[in-house]
Amino acid sequence: MNEEQLASFLASAKPYHFTIHNECNDLASASINLESLTVSGKSLEDEYIDAILYEDDYNSNLNTNKQLTGNTSNDENKVISDAKHAYSLYNFTLKANEERDFNLLLYMNPDTPMVDTNMNASWKGKITLSTEYQEENTTIRQIFSSDTNGMWEHKDKLTKIVIENKKSVKTAEDGGKVYGPFDESADGYGGVQSYVVCDNEETDCTGYLQGTNGIKGNEDCSNLFKGFSNVTNIEGLENIDTRNVTNMSSMFNAMTNLQEIDLSMWDTSNVVNIDNLLPSSANFKKINLQNLDLSKVESYNMWMLVLYPDVILDMSNSILPKNCSNFFSTGPGFKGKSIILKNVDTSQVTNMQGMFTGAEKIQELDVSSFDTSNVINMSGMFNSASNIQELDVSSFDTRNVTNMAYMFFNMQNIQKLDLSSFDISNVTNFQDIFKDMTDLQKLNISNWDLSKIEAGSILNGLSNLNTLDMTNFVFPKDCSGFFAGLSGLNNLILNDVDTSNVTNMTGMFHSASSIQELDLSSFDTSQVTSMTVMFGGTTNLQSITFGPKFVHKADASTTAMFNGCRS
Repeated sequence: MNEEQLASFLASAKPYHFTIHNECNDLASASINLESLTVSGKSLEDEYIDAILYEDDYNSNLNTNKQLTGNTSNDENKVISDAKHAYSLYNFTLKANEERDFNLLLYMNPDTPMVDTNMNASWKGKITLSTEYQEENTTIRQIFSSDTNGMWEHKDKLTKIVIENKKSVKTAEDGGKVYGPFDESADGYGGVQSYVVCDNEETDCTGYLQGTNGIKGNEDCSNLFKGFSNVTNIEGLENIDTRNVTNMSSMFNAMTNLQEIDLSMWDTSNVVNIDNLLPSSANFKKINLQNLDLSKVESYNMWMLVLYPDVILDMSNSILPKNCSNFFSTGPGFKGKSIILKNVDTSQVTNMQGMFTGAEKIQELDVSSFDTSNVINMSGMFNSASNIQELDVSSFDTRNVTNMAYMFFNMQNIQKLDLSSFDISNVTNFQDIFKDMTDLQKLNISNWDLSKIEAGSILNGLSNLNTLDMTNFVFPKDCSGFFAGLSGLNNLILNDVDTSNVTNMTGMFHSASSIQELDLSSFDTSQVTSMTVMFGGTTNLQSITFGPKFVHKADASTTAMFNGCRS
């Protein structure tokens, strides 16, 4: 038949109709095959036979290959042993107790050659069905931000969510109501289901999310629990297998009544997006993010952690992403009580810019496990973490860091800081690195080499600094005002410093009014062209020790060099 003849045939005749019914209580996979058989007499070859399998509309045929050819045969699946060939028409899945109706059309292809071998020939075939038990796919469906299907239709009623690793029928007590079960599976075959169980007034409702042997997270788990604003507790998060999840953005967003969350059992090794993972405001007391592997994360928008005033955030044993810029500090900064970073893995991190900026309530911060060997940018890393009283960064490997601007800016409560282990040979930006560290009394920057930068007024803002150790320090070319304004400094250690590259010492010690003694015996001033006001305003300076390399070039300016040195 050609297309016109086929249309005419369908108008007057019925195709072969059959029903397949899964009478079992389990999911089944099924394969409908058409097997060609031997006939007596002339046989028409399979390639001249067309098969259309459909359910309601023959134009929406289920089998993609209508023509039976050797290229589409699957003889390894033959059910009839002496069949010539077997052809797969349709592979599908049947739910427990599900039945489906099928229609089959078989007709001779209109392009069949009208040759003697085909005249008065016949073709014979038989439908065969192969079935087997199929393990349920327990992958949850993708949830959209405005989803109103299944359990999500009742999100405003729920006060609790329970995730279970088995499927069971839920009932309500005392005249309560049960909604469901709802099919929440990704493939639509019921591997994941949900119930909503409410009291009789529907003021207290629990959502149950169930899957046999747990639930597999969808690759895209964004918005999964977003908007369950009355839920205070989620039980059974460990029953979600997250190994294949790549997107967790807004997963718990707008759950404003959650008090605790524990994701420490999740495998996040394939996650790339955690934008707004947590709600922007909630009653959180504790967030457990231990053991999370965030090594592939590219987008995080700082988790929305910043607004939880009483939270303790535990990220022990977690792997942080390559880019940790503003990781704990989006917007106003982390407002919680504590961040626990025991044994955290930062070995792949290259950017720590603003990592803890604005974490103003934290009093203790242990970063001793940080591997910073690949970090390039530390600018503003602890900016305005103003209540931290002690900070041990002696384990930091800074050999690749180029930017330390504002790194310790406004850390108002630290009294001592030892940075003698820092290799700053590649740092080119120290702008206001210590500015407004108003309580800092003791600073050790021994072994620093500033020879690659033009100017280095790095001590700006340390008005209460008492002791400064600069042993083996290499000064920059321009040292004008280097110690200017350090009015509390009275113990300056300058052993074995290198000033051989310095050309400008204008106002170098200006107004360092508490210093009484200066040992400049290692100073080399052979390249210096200006010593103007070098010691101006050092009103308590009583003695200076010069060494053999402290020389005065004939054209060097010494105007007011000792102006105001009354003592």
